[in-house]
Amino acid sequence: MTEKQRKLCLKLAEEAYEVVVNDLITDTSKWQKDKRVNNIFLSHYSPKNNKFNKLRFENYYWGVRPSEIFNIITTLKGRQPWDTQSDDVRRLIEFDPPEGANNLYVVYNHAKKILGGLVSQRYGHGCFISKKLKDGTLISAQQSIKDVTKVGVKKQKFSGQQTTTYPSGFILKPMTRKEWNKLLKTEDGKQMTPDPLWKLEGDPDEIVGLKYDALIQLDIGGWFAAWQINKFAARAFAQSLTELDNFIRGGYRKIQKRRRMKRKKRKEQEKKQKKKENEKEDEKENEKEKENENEKKEKKEKEKEN
Repeated sequence: MTEKQRKLCLKLAEEAYEVVVNDLITDTSKWQKDKRVNNIFLSHYSPKNNKFNKLRFENYYWGVRPSEIFNIITTLKGRQPWDTQSDDVRRLIEFDPPEGANNLYVVYNHAKKILGGLVSQRYGHGCFISKKLKDGTLISAQQSIKDVTKVGVKKQKFSGQQTTTYPSGFILKPMTRKEWNKLLKTEDGKQMTPDPLWKLEGDPDEIVGLKYDALIQLDIGGWFAAWQINKFAARAFAQSLTELDNFIRGGYRKIQKRRRMKRKKRKEQEKKQKKKENEKEDEKENEKEKENENEKKEKKEKEKEN
């Protein structure tokens, strides 16, 4: 992509953003009928005063301007990251906990502002998103570096393996299936009914995931099964960016439609002006002809008198 094309795309993204948001504010009936749009924007609509909170929408859903969204979409080796067949997303899905967890960090580090409110929070235990901080960072998979520094991170040995430190300052420890299944129990010892996604059967000593050690005192959500959460994260990431892409493309279509309408109106106005000008010219010509005829008549009358 050339710099000229990139600037054009950014300009279109900004225009699409304004068009879509303004349309949602001015005509709520459009997005109330659309289930996909309704699910996204319902939390930003105030039934009391029948208004759409644009500021809250910008801060919560997008979090950034379309220029930054465009950068996210067009990075990652120049592929479309919402394509589940691309290497960038497939790498998240593959069963390789350390590599998968690292890639999860890399991807969400770039997209956390957008995805902060989009990933389902139904998994209270074992989910990498259990709380959302005021600055928009995610507390389990993406705690802020300052907070991790305050908690204090130490390298320790676990199951005979050295833990790994990642760029955010987290320490990831291997976690066995037995340890993971313990997390599905409540504090009083009762077994939770796990979602099928999270039910882990097989060798209890097999390593099935990683543990964010620095977060254990913050929330049980600091634990997660890497091979499961990566699948979930990849789907959520793909779905979210697809929505963003469709959203912007929808804005493109609206922009194009408006431009067509403007061109049409402009052409109609030009035609009307030309008609008026032609009519005026015809009137002038008719007046001249009448004047000429009158002059001729006067001349004839004078000749007769003479």
